[in-house]
Amino acid sequence: MMAAAAHAAPGRIAVALGEMGRGGLNMASGLGVALNNNLPLQCTSVCLAF
Repeated sequence: MMAAAAHAAPGRIAVALGEMGRGGLNMASGLGVALNNNLPLQCTSVCLAF
């Protein structure tokens, strides 16, 4: 959500970074907002193997 809001002000591409688990799931709602508003958003999800 914050990446979508950050884009709305200056008009530049926004970047969202989510970690595995809850971070990736929380990012899904922000991606929906960006998609519905036709906002350019680069989304990256990280999965670290332990």
